[in-house]
Amino acid sequence: MTPASRSGRQESKTAGDAPKKLGVLLVGLIAAGVIDPPLRLERNYLERRLKAQIEPDGTVTCMGRSFCTLSSAASHARDTCAERLGAEAHHLSSNGWAFWQFRNGDGELESIGNLRRRFLDG
Repeated sequence: MTPASRSGRQESKTAGDAPKKLGVLLVGLIAAGVIDPPLRLERNYLERRLKAQIEPDGTVTCMGRSFCTLSSAASHARDTCAERLGAEAHHLSSNGWAFWQFRNGDGELESIGNLRRRFLDG
């Protein structure tokens, strides 16, 4: 398991090396004020409108279930559409940062990954 710093960034340590940035956790974005929960997420997928929500504790609620990550919520949401893809499509892995979208201040859909990218670049 990778330790998380107080900023919510995941770090990896190797002998003699400084911590390496691997990403950011939802709780880090919430703590930094980048995400103001509850934040509604959505995605059109196989002609279905899928919805989720980032909760104040950093969990993601999707279709009545709570998930620890955006990716696990995205995989679950995609599984609900699997009947259209065939049985082999069940349990497809998903990058939740790329999958989920939110409505930005202009009301336009934007990838949740864009928030993470701006936070890491800033």
